[in-house]
Amino acid sequence: MENFSVKKLILSTIQDRFAICQLAPQSPLPGWVYDSDFFSITRTHEELSIICPEANVPENIISNCGWRAFKIEGQFDFNEIGVLNSITTPLAKAQISLLTISTFNTDYILIQEPHFDQARLILKSAGHQIDCGFKTRLCSVSLSTHPTNLPDTEFIKYFTKSMKGSVYNYQMCRSIKKLRDPEHFPDEEEIRAAAIQYIRKVSGYRLPSRINQLAFEQAVAEVAASTRTLLEKIQLNAVGK
Repeated sequence: MENFSVKKLILSTIQDRFAICQLAPQSPLPGWVYDSDFFSITRTHEELSIICPEANVPENIISNCGWRAFKIEGQFDFNEIGVLNSITTPLAKAQISLLTISTFNTDYILIQEPHFDQARLILKSAGHQIDCGFKTRLCSVSLSTHPTNLPDTEFIKYFTKSMKGSVYNYQMCRSIKKLRDPEHFPDEEEIRAAAIQYIRKVSGYRLPSRINQLAFEQAVAEVAASTRTLLEKIQLNAVGK
């Protein structure tokens, strides 16, 4: 049997604790699913399965809570071999179970929170880089019984109808907190969160459409870089006084 080299991947942490929920197969899509930047919906003949932040899940819903997630950064060809294997093998050796969400571009790895920090150390030891770049939050939706070939404008209308207008109830931008603190230099997550809020406010979009996603991410990265440079210079000037 041919041996494949273990791939060295770049992983980023998805914030929030997630729950895996089960509803009846013909249940309507619940509105509470959409109150987050990251969720996955899969409908089959046996169930309606939802993965979303656990804080959104009502008490009467069958769910398994306490999951954390990594995103594999980058895009991978469908014929590429060994991507998930490079993650699952070292974790399996450590007796750490996981779940995966696969999208068109990449994969997300879900691990129960009590094992999350251990999994991070194991994956770093296996040669993977974690949280070395900016973190991306995406909305992942798998609707096997719903239209997926619609243009962006029609797809948004379809989702808006499913959400019963709840998408318009969001505030466009939370207040951007002050990051400058003489006793604490903000980490990459804090800087990127501020950059995202700024770009959302300027662009008028909470989440970009598929055609605008690259421009949105590039703008976030540039604002984050400029913010980091500004804070570094302010900190240095403060030390020099």
